Amino acid sequence: MDSRGWTGLLITVVLALDIGHSWISGHRDLVSWVDLTLLALIVFVVFIGQISKFTVGAKGIVFEQRLAAVARLQSTSGKDKLADLNVVLETFSGQEKDIWSRMIVYRISLRALLRRICDEKKVLDLKETTSMVDMLSALAAKDIIAKDFHDNLDRVRNTTFFFEWGTGLTPEKTAIEYVEKNASKLLKKLANT
Repeated sequence: MDSRGWTGLLITVVLALDIGHSWISGHRDLVSWVDLTLLALIVFVVFIGQISKFTVGAKGIVFEQRLAAVARLQSTSGKDKLADLNVVLETFSGQEKDIWSRMIVYRISLRALLRRICDEKKVLDLKETTSMVDMLSALAAKDIIAKDFHDNLDRVRNTTFFFEWGTGLTPEKTAIEYVEKNASKLLKKLANT
């Protein structure tokens, strides 16, 4: 058991003893704020590797999980790219996620896949700041992706720009609807390239 496991176990024992003492002595509420804090600490300690933000506020306690699969898109190859992409897309699908989050995920997934494919196919000398326009153009120039596929991916890239940078023209509703409808299948097709 690692140190997180031992810490989680220790906090659990302290919590159990505190609740047991409260129940036996009957001096205070069965579950106090101290107990709730200990419970939150247990969750935090056990899942610390998956949590990127911990917020206590009017909406209660909120944990925001890391999306490690997006980072893995840059280093995976073959069918693993598609599996990791599916994890990313499933995590950010559904009504509970806002449009902004989905657009950002489509954009960073597109960038990660383009970097990985350009590296695998040796079509471009990648720098830290190589643009998606350059990567898409290089893949199309080498006939690794077809012109119409290039145009569709560029449409996703162009529409999602505003959501990442917050500058430029706000995309029209039809452009956003296009991305919502097509980005997932376009990214999956790219992952299979």
